[in-house]
Amino acid sequence: MKLIILLIALGLERYLHAGQYLYRFNWFHAYLDKLANFCEDKHLWRGYIGLAINILPVIIIVGIVCLLFSWIIHPLFEFIFAILILLYSLGPTSLFMQLEKFLQSTNIDVLPENYKQSYKNVENTNRLISSNIFILFNSQFFAVIFWFVVLGPLGALFYRLIVLNAEQSRPPESKHQPLHHAASMLQGILDWIPVRLLGVGYALVGDFGNVWSLWFKNFLTGIGFNNQFNVEAGLAAVDVKASKYSDIEENRNVFHLVERTLIFTLVIVAIFTLGAWIY
Repeated sequence: MKLIILLIALGLERYLHAGQYLYRFNWFHAYLDKLANFCEDKHLWRGYIGLAINILPVIIIVGIVCLLFSWIIHPLFEFIFAILILLYSLGPTSLFMQLEKFLQSTNIDVLPENYKQSYKNVENTNRLISSNIFILFNSQFFAVIFWFVVLGPLGALFYRLIVLNAEQSRPPESKHQPLHHAASMLQGILDWIPVRLLGVGYALVGDFGNVWSLWFKNFLTGIGFNNQFNVEAGLAAVDVKASKYSDIEENRNVFHLVERTLIFTLVIVAIFTLGAWIY
């Protein structure tokens, strides 16, 4: 069942860009503001308590709807609802659609701001785009898929809500800064395994030798190294050194790498699913 849900949701997102029509999480910023105003005087809007206040109601409501569909109405509706939840948890922007527009026009202005924000100092614009493609591919696709496979639709939704909290509480401009440390820590924990598995995926669909040596060297690094691990493994997979000057061709190679990795991920999920059915 999970495999079919994955195939449908990822097909809708990758090839039809259906997620853009759902206006994914456009409501979340206003939702945080209202909760912050409600909790501000009670000193609850901070750390893990603040995260629980804004995440648990969403998870509980969605969980109740899933149970209603499964037990009271019909399992078919639970199946459709699971597809919608997974599709909604991807993104919230349409990664592949934006990249295709950029690679066709080679105009950086067609990309949203999150492609131009660096996790560390990067002077080369194309290298910055490559780095953020890897980071966004994990947070918008791979980690969502991982937690969906492990915990179902609620796992995918929980991961997305943690990432949104981390992004929308980022200092210095956000008024939700008291949530940022806890949200970033949780995102780092949730990303640790997916990022290491993503490195394996890069190795198997890219330059195996380059990635494998880097993977073993940095496997046990902490959660603060997640983004750097992801970017360095990705660049190694397209056989690019971090010191080398970047151009649009590197961005194209990175785009094709993450696309192959997504397909490879689905193949692996399919193999394990079919194996479970057989045995």
